[in-house]
Amino acid sequence: MTQPLLAITDPRSSGRLYRHPISGIEVPSVTTVIGLARIEPLDAWKLRAVSEAAVKNVDWLAYLLDRVGDEETIRRLANVPNKIANQAGAVGDEVHSWLEALAMGEELPEVSVEASAYIDAVKAWLDEYQPEWIAVEKTVFSGEVGGTPGYAGTFDFLVKIDGRLLLGDWKTSRYLHHQVAMQLGALARCPEMVDGTTGESMPMPQIDGAIAVHIRPGSAYHKEVPLADEPWNGFQGLLQAWWALRESDKWLENGTDEKAQQGGSVKKEGRTLPVTG
Repeated sequence: MTQPLLAITDPRSSGRLYRHPISGIEVPSVTTVIGLARIEPLDAWKLRAVSEAAVKNVDWLAYLLDRVGDEETIRRLANVPNKIANQAGAVGDEVHSWLEALAMGEELPEVSVEASAYIDAVKAWLDEYQPEWIAVEKTVFSGEVGGTPGYAGTFDFLVKIDGRLLLGDWKTSRYLHHQVAMQLGALARCPEMVDGTTGESMPMPQIDGAIAVHIRPGSAYHKEVPLADEPWNGFQGLLQAWWALRESDKWLENGTDEKAQQGGSVKKEGRTLPVTG
């Protein structure tokens, strides 16, 4: 997916951070925090993708084994899920860009044949619900949460449907995963909204709900995500873990004792431990 304007790549983990345009404070993205939780359906999909590639391409495997050997064949098989994900991600980017241009009243971009099937589906959803666009692709900041500097994220849209103000996200993945409740719940609780282009800060309006619009070739529907305590509590736990790991990283980077660097010893819980190479 494309990088939001206020987002930066974390050099330590390659995850996504957001830098506040006024304070300069860097905080993790909502998706980076949620990424600490293992996504079992995704793991199962990766295993299945590799298995299908092996079973459906026996001649290709035999050719690879003969030409490049075991290790290179294994490497290429292991990369199958990444290739599929990259292709799906490119289509998702096209769909998001088309919808953003539509909401902003800009010229609609040309899209691939693959993306057009998704767009045809979402057009029917748009025709049925006639959303009134309030905001598009805005970054929100939480401020302090549970003693941590907090988090940030970017929502796809704020719309009014039937008089209700809804925060939402376009989803083009094969399935809707349960983590979407954490994602939208965390975004909905942020009090500050920032324009990534101008840096202008404004209060987040009081929303009435959150929806995930699931778009697939041939169908598009929305599912309202309850802004309940359980997903929010889970997200706060992951956020605490992220910041704890961050502090551990600092300790590892800065906590090396001078004597240890010289092959001496360090004290740990009242004991003197030799330092070995």
